[in-house]
Amino acid sequence: MRMLLLSAACGLLIGCQSEESLRLAHEIGAIQELKAISAAEVQYYSQKGHYSGDFHELGISAPDPANGYTYRMALAQGGFEIRAMPVEFGKTGSRSFFSDQTMVIRQSKTSDPANADSPVIE
Repeated sequence: MRMLLLSAACGLLIGCQSEESLRLAHEIGAIQELKAISAAEVQYYSQKGHYSGDFHELGISAPDPANGYTYRMALAQGGFEIRAMPVEFGKTGSRSFFSDQTMVIRQSKTSDPANADSPVIE
């Protein structure tokens, strides 16, 4: 499914012929991953009464860094946090992303990881 999302995003960008279009495809894929992981956490909470903070416990595999991003998930006070960071900032992605139990996706356009205070993606 994850590769399908990246392939679809890449296809929309005229076959990922340039480094810029591949970077953008990685970013679109990372945003979709954060949405899916956040949704899995919210569903887990509705069933168990607490968040997981662990890919395996959620019943999903950690996203493959070969798709341009690494992911970190952890429990936070009252919820969870998930971050997506480019494997190589500026090459595999030029933004990092953050989400939590609000399911709002936030971004950082610097090499600093996105967090709860970062701007919302519009």
